[in-house]
Amino acid sequence: MLRMKLKSVPGVAPVAMSLALLVSCGAEPGSNVDAAISYPESKRVEVVDTLHGVPIADPYRWLEDTDDPAVQEWTDKQNALTKETLAAKPIHAELVAELTKLWNYSRMGVPVKRGDYYFYEYYDGLQNQAVLYMQKGLEGERIELIDPNELSREGIVAMDWWYPSRDGSKIAYGLSEKGSENSTLHIFDVASRRPLPYSIEYCRYSSVAWLKDNDGFFYTRGPKPGSVPAGEESYHKKVFLHHLASNPDDDQLIFEYAEDPTAPVAVTLAEDLRTLFFYVYYGSAGGFKLYYSRVDAPAEVTLIADREGCDYYPYTTDTKLFIHTNEDAPFYKLLVTDLSHPERANWKVAVPETSDLLENLTIAGNRLVLNYLHNASSKLQVHNFSGEKVADMALPAMGAVTGLSSNWDEPEVMFSYMSFVTPAEVEHYDLTNMKLTTVHKPEVDFDASQYEVKQEWYKSKDGTSVPIFIVHQKGLQMDGTNPALLYGYGGFQVNQTPYYSSSRLMFLKRGGVFAMPNLRGGSEFGEEWHRAGMLEKKQNTFDDFIAAAEYLIEAGYTSKERLAIWGGSNGGLLVGAVEVQRPDLFKAVICTVPLLDMLRFHMFLIARYWTSEYGSAENPEQFKFMYEYSPYQNVKPNVAYPATFLTAGEEDGRVHPLHARKFAALLQHENVGDNPILVWIDRKGGHGQGKPISLRIQETADVYTFLFWQLGMSE
Repeated sequence: MLRMKLKSVPGVAPVAMSLALLVSCGAEPGSNVDAAISYPESKRVEVVDTLHGVPIADPYRWLEDTDDPAVQEWTDKQNALTKETLAAKPIHAELVAELTKLWNYSRMGVPVKRGDYYFYEYYDGLQNQAVLYMQKGLEGERIELIDPNELSREGIVAMDWWYPSRDGSKIAYGLSEKGSENSTLHIFDVASRRPLPYSIEYCRYSSVAWLKDNDGFFYTRGPKPGSVPAGEESYHKKVFLHHLASNPDDDQLIFEYAEDPTAPVAVTLAEDLRTLFFYVYYGSAGGFKLYYSRVDAPAEVTLIADREGCDYYPYTTDTKLFIHTNEDAPFYKLLVTDLSHPERANWKVAVPETSDLLENLTIAGNRLVLNYLHNASSKLQVHNFSGEKVADMALPAMGAVTGLSSNWDEPEVMFSYMSFVTPAEVEHYDLTNMKLTTVHKPEVDFDASQYEVKQEWYKSKDGTSVPIFIVHQKGLQMDGTNPALLYGYGGFQVNQTPYYSSSRLMFLKRGGVFAMPNLRGGSEFGEEWHRAGMLEKKQNTFDDFIAAAEYLIEAGYTSKERLAIWGGSNGGLLVGAVEVQRPDLFKAVICTVPLLDMLRFHMFLIARYWTSEYGSAENPEQFKFMYEYSPYQNVKPNVAYPATFLTAGEEDGRVHPLHARKFAALLQHENVGDNPILVWIDRKGGHGQGKPISLRIQETADVYTFLFWQLGMSE
């Protein structure tokens, strides 16, 4: 079974978008050899909005319009400045070569079994995009099916998602260009090894549920441009039924949420192949509504779960329905009922809530395989359907399990496991003999035994204890001179668990300290931990991050002059906020695909989905706390800000590049120190998904060059 995460979040950790980024120059820590950087002109305009009686100046409003020739010219000049500045550093070419070597290893996705075959994605070293393969049995021959690399010489066509049919004879998959995630649905015929000669447009973030006979599927599709108000093309998603022999224009509309046509909708089919489930995400308070219907009468929809702020994830066998929920259980519990009678009145507790977070699960061989988080590290347990624990699955300490995959009636489960110093391995667990076998173990040129991984705890501003992972070479001297990189996210229930990064190895090998706290806003410690870092409590997230930096300094790991921070997407908001709140605390800031103008974020792309997390400036009460922390509105004149490198993607369908553009222009104007403020807008990239390896190597080399330069690590 594959778990489908309903929410569309601005970015997922742990840097799952693979936006890894760092630097050089022979300067001493804290010195600035490029004090004379001359920035391109960023004109200032007289734009003032009055929100709830408060005048809000927006001198760079004009940088919101990507299609404006003046914005294009500004972007070209800023990009040229950034490239010229970083390429001039002697270490830049060295890092490109080092990254090319570090990323040249095979990587395998978690297989999905359909019929007699396993289907999975696989990178063979430096391929720009993953290739979809199948093989019969765990030792069978690897057979190539879909190779996106053949569709673009530059490697900018990506396969966003794929769903094999029940018997493995067909595959529905989505292709998009330049990281836009604007997927077009295609069908691949496995027997002939060819795609069928038609496609379905407007299938961004589509969910697909194949019919029992594999001749069609239910799927979600967005509206045609012009059929909805301009700017709402990413919304108004509906569920349709498609038969392979039919014209997609004639597909039957099955489900739409009439109360709010812009609410995200998804669909999945139960294992009895007769019951459909529909999800509708709450925009106002988080969580989602869960509906069901029958395949023979799909339009007769019944609501079975509907409490604001609560999640309801269905997992099924041919007769049972299990519901993974945080309803009255912040750490999540598992309910069970008969699939033929899924109504709330029939629900019973199968696995009660514990003090560890029940992050997700799967069903295999009529057993429950439960993935818990204990202090932000994974542990797997096998339970029977009565909820009793049958076995603990032995895993190394402080690692993360992802991608649980199984079929409910087959006694095997597959998953990925990784740590901070070991790349993702694909594991196979046989429930018949409780045996764990490694299916794929990447070979990398890195001796993990030379590095130490630990978890420590520190106090945040309000006294809350927060855990922090710390990675460094063994024998590190705690004398405050070590360069350190502090990474954070803190939002959308996204859990920051141990993860491997090839590019991070360059930092660790040169004596760097990597640290990652579990900030409030994630759900590592349940839904209450999440809610303690959202809406009016968002400042807790920033306070947790600032306290983490102070802890690293006080404990002797580093100093203000050698500390850099990094965050992407929601994490970009994090580092932007703490940069303007505590500019004295950091030497360098890496801010990727960020949200920074929080008074206008909800007006662009799919960001209105995130008002349940942040709030909206249109609400007078929410405006107050958002205005207090919004990075763009809190840049002050005559302040020496840390060295800052901002990145964004012009094709980003989640977070608009206006945030990076406006913030960079404002920082360049107001900063009185010598620290450089650079910005890179990827003209052929999006939020990070689907970015070819060749471009990732270049961009990552740029960012590490910037960091090594600022932290004095170039020699």
